[in-house]
Amino acid sequence: MDRAVTENTENWFVVNFFSGTLSFDKKQDIIKEINKYPNCKIFKTDYPLHAAKIAQNAVKSNIKTVVAIGGDGTLNEVGGVLKGTNVQMGIVPIGSGNGLARHLQIPLNPIKAIERVFEGNVFEIDTCTLNEFPFLCTAGVGFDAQVAYDFSKKGSRGFLNYIITSIQTFFGYKGVDCELVSDGVVNEQNAFAITFANASQYGNDAVVAPESSIDDGLIDVVILKPFSVLNSIFIAIRLFTNSFSKSKFVTTIKGTEFELKAKNNLLVHFDGEPKLLNTNKIVVRIDEKKLKVIC
Repeated sequence: MDRAVTENTENWFVVNFFSGTLSFDKKQDIIKEINKYPNCKIFKTDYPLHAAKIAQNAVKSNIKTVVAIGGDGTLNEVGGVLKGTNVQMGIVPIGSGNGLARHLQIPLNPIKAIERVFEGNVFEIDTCTLNEFPFLCTAGVGFDAQVAYDFSKKGSRGFLNYIITSIQTFFGYKGVDCELVSDGVVNEQNAFAITFANASQYGNDAVVAPESSIDDGLIDVVILKPFSVLNSIFIAIRLFTNSFSKSKFVTTIKGTEFELKAKNNLLVHFDGEPKLLNTNKIVVRIDEKKLKVIC
């Protein structure tokens, strides 16, 4: 375990002003707080994958610390570049769900999270890839991916709007038929959703994989079987009471690599960011303790 940043090193702060629901004035307060510390350089993202490009420049410049300020999508961009390097990542969560920050018990208050960057310790965590796409918390297919896609079309963010979108998507959703391969064993699935979990939750304390650890070298694959409208109430309660894995509709498999194949091209999500792939096959792998994170 290493000490976090010192005020004698240059620290890059990557700010995604498009993340979450914080007002513009609140985000400006974050900038003012960063400027209280010496040797801090601030970058604002202007387009998708801009955070990843800034992180790449940080690695080339031998910067010790890159602090990602945004949601889990921003963290994925930065973390995907920094994994396997000596550059450590700080986290200031301002997204809608903030799944990684919640799992790592990083303060959700941005000012306190900035303090943590300078006062915390550095730990190594696992990272995952779905095909070539990196993710830090969860990725998946099925209902969650469809909700992420529908939510991305909405004009506003926030937890309440996400719940409304989930309810709207639920009616008429048919599930996904696929083959899931683990350790050479093929399992045919008719699933409502399949989640590949590196961390325990989606965000907003929706804990989909209660037993998941972010540094155990294992992926928790959570398979949710189809269920009735009545049972949806109890499943939702379990999701927010840390007991999701106890549902009779849930099966969890642990492993280091999984292959999933469906009939059609797959709609997937990476920590709530949707993507329609040009393939009906995905391979999910874990890289053990490849990313240094201040937490």
